[in-house]
Amino acid sequence: MIKRRQFFASLGGAAVFMPRPTRAQEEVPRVVFSPTLGVSQNFRVRYRLSENPPPPTGVVRDRFIINYRLTVTPVARENDSYRLRLLVSEIERPGGAQDGMNMIVAATLMLDDLPIEMLVDARGFLQEAADWPALQRTLRQRADSLPGGLPYRSVGHSVIDHDAKQVAWHLARALEAMNFARSYLSFAKQTGPSTISWHGFPFDVNVARANARGEVEITWIAPSRSSNKPDNQGRAVFRQDGFTAQLIKTSTPAGDSGGAAREILEIEALPAR
Repeated sequence: MIKRRQFFASLGGAAVFMPRPTRAQEEVPRVVFSPTLGVSQNFRVRYRLSENPPPPTGVVRDRFIINYRLTVTPVARENDSYRLRLLVSEIERPGGAQDGMNMIVAATLMLDDLPIEMLVDARGFLQEAADWPALQRTLRQRADSLPGGLPYRSVGHSVIDHDAKQVAWHLARALEAMNFARSYLSFAKQTGPSTISWHGFPFDVNVARANARGEVEITWIAPSRSSNKPDNQGRAVFRQDGFTAQLIKTSTPAGDSGGAAREILEIEALPAR
């Protein structure tokens, strides 16, 4: 599996695309990360980890589920980077605390109503958590207060036992999902269906023409390396500022080589208050 840093470094490299454009196909409309400083963007984020495949009863059980509001405010432009302030709030756990804990749930609970700042590059890709030593101390205290005793608190500590670059992905999963979808869009050279080759690994994508608001929709699907079953699939609608109006992504969590679970992440932009 290619590492995340290698993936983003590869975006400037060559990719193979097929088939060739026809007359009915057009070049993909450009979507450039261009947030307005001081203007907050609000999203509803829903995360589920479900059984895969469904049990014989046909009733899919969610191992973990958590929903929250994410507010993203670009606060500064620093050279070729942006400083974004993130705020997680209005957390909901439909199944209650008894649902257990994984790293995504732990990170969300520790970030509840705690403003943090992230540095992203000019394309919107995560660079690192700003002011990490001070933030790490705060999150350690919050990890010690997680419900469920020592096992759950250990999960919380596993989230933050990283450097400023590594932890960014754990603390900003929703932004990371937008980044991946935007990168698939950057590989595509035409509207309509095509196959992009990412280090020899094919992704089937379908890019729609921009709508009247300038939004661009992309769907993608990539089979597992070990089988023909889908491993990573989703749909995103991008606004012209580079944020998503809607996104849904289904994937096999890291380390689950047997594919016994599926992560479902949904993001929906909310109207300004």
